[in-house]
Amino acid sequence: NGEAHTSSILVPPTGPMIPWPVTSLSDLTEAHFEQILQARPELVIFGSGRQLRFPPPALLRPLMAARIGFET
Repeated sequence: NGEAHTSSILVPPTGPMIPWPVTSLSDLTEAHFEQILQARPELVIFGSGRQLRFPPPALLRPLMAARIGFET
């Protein structure tokens, strides 16, 4: 919609965007991924900033168990 975002957000398949309190990859916790699971997406597209970086595999396991795709 042409709106710029300067902080982390979740964009669910329906409804408004949700602020996501993550400022760096090292801040990610299981609780952050629980927030994603609650939205029940089919796919997560993860923006990692200027460098291509991936969250720790342990944090992605709940998404895999729920059969939710993940792309960085």
